[in-house]
Amino acid sequence: PPVTISGVIDGTSNTFLFGEHAFGKFSQTGCGPGGGCDFQGNAWWADSDEGDGSMAAFYPPNPAFGPEYQLGGAACDAVTPFVSTASSFHSGGVNFAFADGSVRFIKNSISSWNFALIARNPATCLPAGGSVQGVFQSLASRNGGEVISSDSY
Repeated sequence: PPVTISGVIDGTSNTFLFGEHAFGKFSQTGCGPGGGCDFQGNAWWADSDEGDGSMAAFYPPNPAFGPEYQLGGAACDAVTPFVSTASSFHSGGVNFAFADGSVRFIKNSISSWNFALIARNPATCLPAGGSVQGVFQSLASRNGGEVISSDSY
Protein backbone atom coordinates (compact mmCIF):
# COMPACT_ATOMS: atom_id res chain seq x y z
CA PRO A 1 0.00 0.00 0.00
CA PRO A 2 1.06 3.63 -0.37
CA VAL A 3 3.21 5.09 2.41
CA THR A 4 2.88 8.71 3.48
CA ILE A 5 5.71 10.78 4.95
CA SER A 6 4.14 10.30 8.38
CA GLY A 7 4.59 6.54 7.85
CA VAL A 8 8.38 6.95 7.69
CA ILE A 9 8.78 6.92 11.45
CA ASP A 10 12.55 6.17 11.34
CA GLY A 11 13.01 9.64 9.81
CA THR A 12 13.25 10.64 6.18
CA SER A 13 17.00 11.32 6.46
CA ASN A 14 17.53 7.76 7.77
CA THR A 15 15.46 5.89 5.19
CA PHE A 16 16.39 4.75 1.67
CA LEU A 17 13.85 5.62 -0.99
CA PHE A 18 15.68 3.96 -3.91
CA GLY A 19 19.19 3.15 -5.01
CA GLU A 20 21.38 2.07 -7.89
CA HIS A 21 21.29 -1.33 -9.51
CA ALA A 22 23.89 -1.77 -12.24
CA PHE A 23 23.00 -3.57 -15.42
CA GLY A 24 25.79 -4.95 -17.56
CA LYS A 25 28.65 -7.35 -17.21
CA PHE A 26 30.89 -7.04 -14.20
CA SER A 27 34.50 -8.17 -14.04
CA GLN A 28 35.42 -11.73 -14.94
CA THR A 29 36.42 -14.06 -12.12
CA GLY A 30 38.30 -17.33 -11.92
CA CYS A 31 40.06 -16.83 -15.25
CA GLY A 32 42.72 -19.36 -16.18
CA PRO A 33 45.36 -19.14 -18.89
CA GLY A 34 42.86 -20.40 -21.49
CA GLY A 35 40.09 -17.98 -20.49
CA GLY A 36 36.67 -19.58 -20.19
CA CYS A 37 35.75 -17.70 -17.06
CA ASP A 38 32.40 -16.30 -16.00
CA PHE A 39 31.45 -12.71 -15.40
CA GLN A 40 30.83 -12.05 -11.72
CA GLY A 41 27.21 -11.04 -11.15
CA ASN A 42 25.76 -11.09 -14.65
CA ALA A 43 22.96 -8.56 -14.67
CA TRP A 44 21.22 -6.96 -17.58
CA TRP A 45 17.92 -5.23 -18.13
CA ALA A 46 15.50 -7.75 -19.57
CA ASP A 47 12.09 -6.31 -18.70
CA SER A 48 10.37 -4.72 -15.74
CA ASP A 49 10.14 -7.95 -13.77
CA GLU A 50 10.61 -7.59 -10.00
CA GLY A 51 14.26 -8.69 -10.30
CA ASP A 52 14.92 -5.86 -12.75
CA GLY A 53 13.10 -3.06 -11.00
CA SER A 54 13.54 -3.78 -7.31
CA MET A 55 16.22 -4.74 -4.84
CA ALA A 56 16.55 -5.98 -1.30
CA ALA A 57 18.91 -5.02 1.52
CA PHE A 58 19.50 -8.67 2.38
CA TYR A 59 23.04 -8.49 0.96
CA PRO A 60 25.35 -5.45 1.31
CA PRO A 61 26.00 -3.23 -1.73
CA ASN A 62 28.30 -4.71 -4.40
CA PRO A 63 28.89 -7.94 -2.47
CA ALA A 64 31.95 -9.99 -3.36
CA PHE A 65 31.80 -13.48 -1.91
CA GLY A 66 35.16 -15.11 -2.38
CA PRO A 67 37.12 -18.08 -1.06
CA GLU A 68 36.52 -17.00 2.53
CA TYR A 69 32.91 -18.14 2.10
CA GLN A 70 33.44 -21.79 1.23
CA LEU A 71 32.18 -25.05 2.66
CA GLY A 72 33.24 -28.46 1.41
CA GLY A 73 34.67 -27.08 -1.82
CA ALA A 74 31.53 -25.08 -2.64
CA ALA A 75 31.54 -21.29 -2.60
CA CYS A 76 28.72 -18.83 -2.11
CA ASP A 77 26.67 -18.20 -5.23
CA ALA A 78 28.13 -14.92 -6.53
CA VAL A 79 25.27 -14.17 -8.94
CA THR A 80 22.30 -14.07 -6.55
CA PRO A 81 23.67 -11.24 -4.35
CA PHE A 82 24.38 -9.01 -7.37
CA VAL A 83 20.95 -9.60 -8.86
CA SER A 84 19.06 -8.91 -5.64
CA THR A 85 20.91 -5.99 -4.03
CA ALA A 86 22.26 -2.51 -4.78
CA SER A 87 25.15 -2.50 -7.23
CA SER A 88 27.09 -0.04 -9.35
CA PHE A 89 30.14 0.40 -11.52
CA HIS A 90 31.42 3.10 -9.12
CA SER A 91 34.52 2.32 -7.17
CA GLY A 92 33.73 1.64 -3.51
CA GLY A 93 29.95 1.98 -3.30
CA VAL A 94 26.56 2.98 -4.66
CA ASN A 95 24.31 6.04 -4.67
CA PHE A 96 21.03 6.06 -2.76
CA ALA A 97 18.19 8.56 -2.70
CA PHE A 98 16.80 9.08 0.79
CA ALA A 99 13.20 9.90 1.67
CA ASP A 100 14.25 13.47 2.54
CA GLY A 101 15.27 14.07 -1.11
CA SER A 102 19.02 13.87 -0.56
CA VAL A 103 21.33 11.56 -2.51
CA ARG A 104 24.29 10.02 -0.72
CA PHE A 105 27.11 7.67 -1.64
CA ILE A 106 26.93 4.50 0.46
CA LYS A 107 30.25 2.67 0.79
CA ASN A 108 30.54 -1.06 0.14
CA SER A 109 32.08 -1.31 3.60
CA ILE A 110 28.90 -0.14 5.37
CA SER A 111 27.99 -2.26 8.38
CA SER A 112 25.90 -5.24 7.24
CA TRP A 113 24.99 -8.71 8.39
CA ASN A 114 27.80 -11.24 8.72
CA PHE A 115 27.27 -14.05 6.26
CA ALA A 116 27.85 -17.77 6.46
CA LEU A 117 27.72 -20.39 3.76
CA ILE A 118 24.70 -22.64 3.98
CA ALA A 119 25.28 -26.08 2.43
CA ARG A 120 22.88 -26.13 -0.53
CA ASN A 121 23.12 -26.57 -4.24
CA PRO A 122 23.81 -23.97 -5.53
CA ALA A 123 25.65 -22.76 -2.45
CA THR A 124 23.90 -19.84 -0.79
CA CYS A 125 25.15 -17.32 1.73
CA LEU A 126 22.71 -16.34 4.46
CA PRO A 127 23.15 -14.23 7.60
CA ALA A 128 25.11 -16.24 10.14
CA GLY A 129 23.27 -17.38 13.25
CA GLY A 130 23.17 -14.57 15.78
CA SER A 131 24.03 -11.88 13.20
CA VAL A 132 22.97 -8.41 14.22
CA GLN A 133 21.20 -6.26 11.65
CA GLY A 134 23.66 -3.81 10.11
CA VAL A 135 23.36 -0.12 9.32
CA PHE A 136 22.62 -1.00 5.69
CA GLN A 137 19.58 -3.07 6.69
CA SER A 138 18.46 -0.35 9.13
CA LEU A 139 18.55 2.35 6.43
CA ALA A 140 16.39 0.11 4.24
CA SER A 141 13.52 0.03 6.72
CA ARG A 142 11.12 2.90 7.33
CA ASN A 143 9.61 1.83 10.64
CA GLY A 144 12.12 -0.37 12.45
CA GLY A 145 12.74 2.15 15.20
CA GLU A 146 16.51 2.27 14.60
CA VAL A 147 18.43 5.40 15.51
CA ILE A 148 21.27 5.87 13.02
CA SER A 149 23.98 8.51 13.11
CA SER A 150 25.04 9.86 9.69
CA ASP A 151 28.66 9.07 10.56
CA SER A 152 27.71 5.36 10.42
CA TYR A 153 27.62 5.38 6.61
